[in-house]
Amino acid sequence: FQRTVRRHPDRVCLHFEEESWTFRRLDEFSNRVANFLVSAGFRHGDSVALFMENRPQYIGLWLGCAKVGVVPALINSALRGKSLLHSIQSAYCTALIYGEELTAAVSDIQSQLSPDFRLLSSGRCNHGVRLPQAVSLDHELELQPVSPVSQTVSSRLRFGDKLLYIYTSGTTGLPKAAEIGRAHV
Repeated sequence: FQRTVRRHPDRVCLHFEEESWTFRRLDEFSNRVANFLVSAGFRHGDSVALFMENRPQYIGLWLGCAKVGVVPALINSALRGKSLLHSIQSAYCTALIYGEELTAAVSDIQSQLSPDFRLLSSGRCNHGVRLPQAVSLDHELELQPVSPVSQTVSSRLRFGDKLLYIYTSGTTGLPKAAEIGRAHV
């Protein structure tokens, strides 16, 4: 990815609805995510659930996690209740980054999450419901630099590290997490 950013920074890499993201924009967004995660105390090997509908930020969020060795668990946005909770817990997530459009689903399981579990919301709340314990990730990202994380942080990454979790569909029971190994980011 970094090699492509250097070669074609202004080439469009994502089209979504009426929006286009260049490689530079995706790189800078993911750098903000990486810098936020480090500043918020997330460490190499921590797992974070990513629960939102499709949008370019989704890719930038998991890419930013990968830049610092935080392992995103890519949770299906259709999950609710027991399946959602199981998916978060089976990957040992310490936080949930969720789209505001899924606030009701998060609210339904919130009481079953540990008291120190972090909630980070992204997007616009168009239905009037907000979780008071949730931190606005969008606001936090605006405060972060677009530059890459320090060499000290990125030097901890190893080829054999976990890159992310994906899940089975759960058609024969609860979704099962599958580890995907690190590719060079």
